[in-house]
Amino acid sequence: GTAETPEVTERSGIVYADLDSVIFQRDRVVDALESIGHTFVYDAAHNILGESNWAPFAAAIQEADVQFLQFIGEGENLALLLQAMDEVGYRPAVILQETTFYDRTFREYAGDSAEGVYVRTPFWPFEEADQNPATQLYLDLLEASGGKVAQLGMQAMSAWALFAQSARDCDLADDLTRSCVLD
Repeated sequence: GTAETPEVTERSGIVYADLDSVIFQRDRVVDALESIGHTFVYDAAHNILGESNWAPFAAAIQEADVQFLQFIGEGENLALLLQAMDEVGYRPAVILQETTFYDRTFREYAGDSAEGVYVRTPFWPFEEADQNPATQLYLDLLEASGGKVAQLGMQAMSAWALFAQSARDCDLADDLTRSCVLD
């Protein structure tokens, strides 16, 4: 990460879908990263439905010598960008993605190109579920119901469990009210 290699923050880049809600998120990411010392040398929007050719993006990332890259958009599009970067033979030192990219679909699209991409996660890794009972329970519940394994689903399940526990505790205290659950 950037703590071990602070020089990567001097040459940051961001690629994002050209859509108002994504641009809003891009602005938040850039503001946050700049506040901790990142300097952006590359900033590019891509078509919301993807690009027919990601090679110009890969070449521009290489030309700008981007060392830290974040992509905001669909996993399939990041997979195509990664493949284009592999074709030009250039990768930033750090490619950091958000929780939405910890998803089987992204890995399937990206294949070997996903290697070395970091994904921020607040949860125990699915691949190590045998070492964490809560993660294993989540996976078992999804398998039983035919659900999709994804970090966003785990976040939703965690929020639901917190709500359910709070509602139960309030009900047991004979105070099942919005105030009690929020407290």
